[in-house]
Amino acid sequence: MFFFFLMIRRPPRSTLSSSSAASDVYKRQVSTQSTGAFSDCSMGCELALLVVAAAAARPTGDVWAETTPSASVYNPYKGDASDAEYAALEASKACVEICEAPCRVSDGQLLESAKPVTPYKVIDGIKSATFQTCKKLCTEDEACSVWTFKMSRLECLLYHRLQPFDTDPTRADSMIAGCARRKTSVVPAGCPALGQLTGTACKAECPMPCKVCDSSVTGTSSAMIKVSKPNQQECGKHCRLQQECHMWTYDSRLSQCFLYDKAVTFDQDYERAAHMTAGCVRTQAAQW
Repeated sequence: MFFFFLMIRRPPRSTLSSSSAASDVYKRQVSTQSTGAFSDCSMGCELALLVVAAAAARPTGDVWAETTPSASVYNPYKGDASDAEYAALEASKACVEICEAPCRVSDGQLLESAKPVTPYKVIDGIKSATFQTCKKLCTEDEACSVWTFKMSRLECLLYHRLQPFDTDPTRADSMIAGCARRKTSVVPAGCPALGQLTGTACKAECPMPCKVCDSSVTGTSSAMIKVSKPNQQECGKHCRLQQECHMWTYDSRLSQCFLYDKAVTFDQDYERAAHMTAGCVRTQAAQW
């Protein structure tokens, strides 16, 4: 019995177990986070979520708080997270002018069951040949908060919603990201409470991100006609040729044209109408 007791005695205090060593690393990370070192783009988004759980309160002057949805309003980006977990994520969002490769705007589901963040505009080719050009495009677009430049594809991704950076080399290889502003001057509007179009509200074209107000998130469920078209100009032309067509929405990702036999308002929400352009042809059916 005495021999057995000697075998299970605790190790000396100078010997760290693997779990206590990991705990010390975590504590050092939390200490680093509390000093604002996250802004140097040193962590991937999953690690950032782990660290910010113990981060200090939002710093003074953080204007993002003005557009953070209240607890009483449904927020698709909150997912299954508690209010404290979501507040920690919001507090982690640092606006860094340039985050060198490997770095991208975190566009995955940061919280369980949360809606993924997608770019509202993707620019490729000669218009986005360098990351400096991509940065300039975001700076000049008042709807843009952060951007990601894909060097391998010469693509510039513009995001309306401020997100943490993801610096995992296995997922952000050949990418550079940056932040132009913490809060955009263009606030997502969504569909107005009253959905009827009157007078000059019938615009020939409402540029991206804009769609016809609909009950669905995509704004395509109540379209009377769905047809493939190469661009928004052809979509608008197709609507004018239909006697019952009042409005149209064009989805550039799907090359799809949606025609509506009703006159409602536009949805200009950057988080729901990305890659869409809409227009109004008439408020009443044509009398031919």
